[in-house]
Amino acid sequence: MKLFITISLSLLILVQPLSKMLLVLHYQVNRGYIAAVLCENKAKPQLHCEGKCQLKKELKAAATHEAKLPQLLKAQHEILYFHQLPFFPVFQRIFVSFQIPVRTYKAVAYASPDFSIFHPPQV
Repeated sequence: MKLFITISLSLLILVQPLSKMLLVLHYQVNRGYIAAVLCENKAKPQLHCEGKCQLKKELKAAATHEAKLPQLLKAQHEILYFHQLPFFPVFQRIFVSFQIPVRTYKAVAYASPDFSIFHPPQV
């Protein structure tokens, strides 16, 4: 089920950028039908239109449809907030010195390692 949903959502995302290519593919597959039935210039065979007028009309309709979509996104208003900081206090913050406490370690007594445990294996 997850695979089906993933594939279908991926296809839906890819259909929008590939819409013009799909229109051209549809024209190539159905060229005979478009030239015989839908062509506006079928009465003028000297133009050699062969349905390209219909393809041009569909591509123009798709372009106008895509041109309407960004206008919906432009309706959003952006609010910019700009606060100007004073120039000199910024430098004062950079050059502030930090006092880091120094901790020293002092060993109280030295204990030698126990070599009775650490020895090579006996063969």
